[in-house]
Order: sequence, then C-alpha cells, then structure tokens
Amino acid sequence: MVINGNFDAGVSGFSTSYVPGSGGAFGLLTNAGTYAVTTNPRNVHNNFAIFADHTSGTGNMLVVNGDDISNVNIWCETFPVIPNTNYEFSTWVATCVASNPAVLQFLINGVQVGSNFTASLTTGIWTQFTHTWFSGANTTATICIVNQNIVVSGNDFALDDISLRQICTLTDSVAITIIPPASLQLGNDTVLCEGQQLTLDATVANGTSYLWNTGDTTATLPVNSTGFYSAHALIGGVCPASDTIHVRVDEYPQVSLGRDTFLCKDASLYLDAYSPVATTYHWKNGSNLSSQTVSSPGLYWVHVSNGNCTSGDSIWISQVVLPKFTLGNDTSICIPDSVVLKIPALPSYYHFSWYDGTSVDQKSISQEGTYWLQMEDSGCIARRSIVISNGDCGTVFIPNSFTPNGDGKNDHWHVYPFSVKSLNTKVFNRWGEIIFSSDDPLFSWEGYYKGRFIETGVYNYIISGTYVSGAAYEFRGSVNIIR
Repeated sequence: MVINGNFDAGVSGFSTSYVPGSGGAFGLLTNAGTYAVTTNPRNVHNNFAIFADHTSGTGNMLVVNGDDISNVNIWCETFPVIPNTNYEFSTWVATCVASNPAVLQFLINGVQVGSNFTASLTTGIWTQFTHTWFSGANTTATICIVNQNIVVSGNDFALDDISLRQICTLTDSVAITIIPPASLQLGNDTVLCEGQQLTLDATVANGTSYLWNTGDTTATLPVNSTGFYSAHALIGGVCPASDTIHVRVDEYPQVSLGRDTFLCKDASLYLDAYSPVATTYHWKNGSNLSSQTVSSPGLYWVHVSNGNCTSGDSIWISQVVLPKFTLGNDTSICIPDSVVLKIPALPSYYHFSWYDGTSVDQKSISQEGTYWLQMEDSGCIARRSIVISNGDCGTVFIPNSFTPNGDGKNDHWHVYPFSVKSLNTKVFNRWGEIIFSSDDPLFSWEGYYKGRFIETGVYNYIISGTYVSGAAYEFRGSVNIIR
C-alpha cells in the first residue's frame, strides 16, 4: 500500500519533518535533521559508508542525517484501512556511520506500536523491522517512522522498502451460492503531479480475473501518465464488473530564486519566481506577485502553484556591512610641510586603495587637494575623503650675526624661509650702499664685498618677498659681523 516504499520515485509519496539537505563541508547532508534520496550514502556525505539499496542493489534509498531532537517524524504516509483488520508494517534499515546507530520506533495515528528498535552496529547491513497492527475502528492510518536517538554524531542511517500489507485470513467452504451483482469503483477522476504515482485498485469481492485496457491482468495498476484507465473484473468467473477513471498528470511549476547571496548596504536584489504554467504565487511576506525587490538580509521563500501542483524555492540573503573609517577632518598645512594619511588597522580581507590606485599603508601629503581612500569587501565599496589646503603660515628665520673668520663655524650668513614663494635680500653699509643682494631664498653670504672681506660691524638689511599663500612680507633689521 506504500506509494513509494522503495524511493525509486524520489522524494514523492511521503512527508517528513526533516528538511532536504542543502550542502556543506561534508556534502549534501552535512547538517543534522536533513535527508536525501540517493543510490549510495557516500554520494551525500563524505563520511557515510558505501553500500547499495536493499531493493535491487541499483535503486534508491532514503538517507538521513539524524537530528538531536527526539519524536521528530522521519517518514510518514496516510493510508485508508479497513476496520477490524490486521496489517503488517515493515521497513529495512541500514547504518551509515557505525559509532552511534539510530534508535527508531513506529507511530500509527500518533501512538507508538511495538518497541523501539536499533539499527545494526555494522554499516551497510540491511535489517528488517516489522510490526503487526489491528485497525480496530480506524478507517485511516497515518504511519510514521520516528528517530529517538538524540545524539547527532553517528546518528545516520538509510531506509528502504517500506511496506504496509493487509494480513488476509483465507477461508474455504463448500456452498452453492448465487453471486450478487458487484460494483467496481476506481474512484473519482484524479490529477497527479509530475513524478507522482497512483495505484488504481479494481479489487472486488469474489473477483476471479481482471483485465485493464492497458493489457495488465492484475487487480491493481500503478499509473503515472495522463489517460483513461478501464478495469474489467469477473466475479466468481461469471459476473462482470467494470469502471473507468481519467488521470491527468500536471507538471510542477519551475521556480529558482538563485543561489544564496549577499547585498551591499543600500543595495537591492530582484527576485523573480515567474513560471509560464503558474497560476498563484505566495511569498514569505504574503505577497502574491510573481516577483519582488528586496533590500534587507534574511531568508526569502516562495510557493508557486498551477492549481494542483506546488513547488517552491528559497534564498538566503546576507548583508556586507563595511566597518566605519575616516581620514580625519579637513585640514590645512604649511607647505612644504606634510600630513600623513594612514590606512586603518582592519583585517586583511578588507582591501584598501588610495586615490592614485596604490595600496600602501600610509601617504605623506604636501600638496593642496582632495584625497580619498576606498575600502572594498566582496564587491561592496566605501570611500572617505579629506581636503588638504595650504594655510597662510609662511615665515623667515633671520640670524642676527655671523663670524666669517674661516674657522668653519658660522662662517656664512643665510636665512631660513618656510612656505615662501619669493625672497629678496639686500644688505647696506653705514652710507646706505648695497654691499650684498640676492633673489635666491637659499643664498649664503660670506661677508665679501668687491672681492674682499668687509669690516667688523653692524650692517642693516631688508628682506622681502611673498609667501606661497600670496601674502607679501618685509623684514628690516641688522646683522652683526664678528671677526
């Protein structure tokens, strides 16, 4: 009675409280509480054992990375049952990691039946666990396989060939019977989703032979394609009964929101769930549009339906938040003085680049202008600027004496200009005659005039010019020549 007990139809036909594996460091089933349908456990987790399914050795099985929460449903399916009838429910279990085998139990309509059972200590050994259940007054049975092992490490296993069978009592009698007319009911016309399978049951009381329009002669017929299906039964080998049902298979709407991604600050992302066969959309935030634009981090999901078949997808969006940094307040300097701009001390995964494309730790700035530093991480960019201006801070330091006596100490007279654009120096004797003149800010005078040393004494000077800011200056004073 189990629709997909050998899992050859993938993940259809059952429900589970676990979630599909989403990948990680060890493969698809890296995280606890996840499942996948596969032909080999090693395909979905790097540390799982290698072995084949129980059914044929080449088919599928359900592989589970057990969670650390008890009473969580691993596999469930609901069946119509006949009251006051015995049923046998069973499953085959194999261990994927030997260190901590799974401890499982059967629940029927929320009540445990039978004792807990433990998977084999040896990996890849298929063991069958079976329980007989009496239906009583029940007309449906929701059967679940539950994991009671709450230790994550090693709590990994596979299920295959899950089955539910009615236990029939066979009787025999000798009687002369008039066969009453019987009604064969295949049910109402049905819609399936692509990948699902429906088992049509033509069984009637005292049915002796069956014939379907497909040529099959079994009492039941599994179908998974669109068409009309007719069954003819003979009751007692004499009386006919027949019925027809129409089955339609719809495809699932295809939807993909893309891989998990990230957003930069103040950025947005367009999520498009459009499918040409979809009729309704339902987003996590309640929107019923086929698309939406998001600008906040978080988990976004959408369910897309064509009226019968529903599919969906989700995407996790992170946000790259760049740390704050600054180059300081706008400032001024006294050119040719300089100011040092430094890259902030942040982890190396933040990439910095200066206004000139370099990535050095610091910059020495001695010119007016606007200078910026750019930070980048994962494609997100932040830029900070500073304006450096030239302050009106020029000056000229003028010594008041020198000793041109050839001893190598203080033999020259010169000045020390700072932030000046031009400098003119004139020195006068007592009669107002110019005995030294220079337009070189870096001049050096040894006390010569007309090819000979001048006499010891005090001589007047005028030093004038402009600062780099454009302001004019003039200094008047005297310098003492000492021999």
